[in-house]
Amino acid sequence: MKILPRFVKKLVTLLVDFDSFISMKRLLENLLYYPLVGLIYLVSLLPLRIHHAIADLGAFLLYNVFHYRKTVVITNLSRSFPEKKYPEIRRIAKAFYRDFLDIFVEMIWSLTRSRAKINRHVSFENPEAIQTLFGTGKNLISVLGHFGNWEICCSMGPYSKIFGIDLDASENFFIYKKQKGIGDRLVRMLRSKKKVCTLIESAEVFRHLVKHRDGKGMYYFIADQSPRGGAKYGMNFLNQPTSMINGPEYLATRLELPVFYTEIDRRKRGYYHFTFTVITPNAAQEEPGFVTHRFAQLLEESIQRTPSAWLWSHKRWKRDITKEKLLHYFEE
Repeated sequence: MKILPRFVKKLVTLLVDFDSFISMKRLLENLLYYPLVGLIYLVSLLPLRIHHAIADLGAFLLYNVFHYRKTVVITNLSRSFPEKKYPEIRRIAKAFYRDFLDIFVEMIWSLTRSRAKINRHVSFENPEAIQTLFGTGKNLISVLGHFGNWEICCSMGPYSKIFGIDLDASENFFIYKKQKGIGDRLVRMLRSKKKVCTLIESAEVFRHLVKHRDGKGMYYFIADQSPRGGAKYGMNFLNQPTSMINGPEYLATRLELPVFYTEIDRRKRGYYHFTFTVITPNAAQEEPGFVTHRFAQLLEESIQRTPSAWLWSHKRWKRDITKEKLLHYFEE
């Protein structure tokens, strides 16, 4: 009878002891993480056409069986393209699910492919814009959306060879939002696999930029998410009143940095075309909101050209921005 109280006492001690609790949690996480990584590597060895077949099956299941955020997707598309009839909206929605899953299977496929192989799947328009901005001797800020295949930024390379600039992998930064638990480890593993970019958590980017303000790095910001409260600028984006993340503009303005827009369009399945558009050579010289507004305009043009390539499953318009204290609302 004394065994049970001793066991309970040890269990309570383990739960109260934070270090022991963290160690146990880490152990359990590792028991799941490493087998998953092994499975991902094995699946990665499959040919790209098999990965795309898996994406086709997954898209069918998500759209027709599980209805994964189907209402969100259809609603977002219908409000963004009020001129389109339902059959066309449904066609775009189905294409979106396939394109969405292509991103994940191609990210896994690229895990065991050489950078030279991946580079054959990308093409570039106006790379001289990068060279010109890089010649200013300042850090560069690139803004892009969840459009095309944004994950391929961390697979191709080296950037110094692609763009003809003196940029080391340690100076090529991809800004991301930290995930929870094992998901964060998997994301970091997949995005840093080719060692062509360095990941920085969004909460740490300002401190990093200030510390390296005299550097010549390239910082990629995905800037089309629904912002938290405190967004400064709103505009009519895809036929809907929309507040926009102003973090990249804030950083670029404070540090007087150049900003350019990166479009990653899907030209055919598995192949992507990068187009670079300079927004400003010095954000500090622009009117407040200009950088954010111009980015939204360029992203909207990209989406209009290839509607299925954007992340329609995101609850982008979940807040009523008329109740938010925006500094400025840009009318078209």
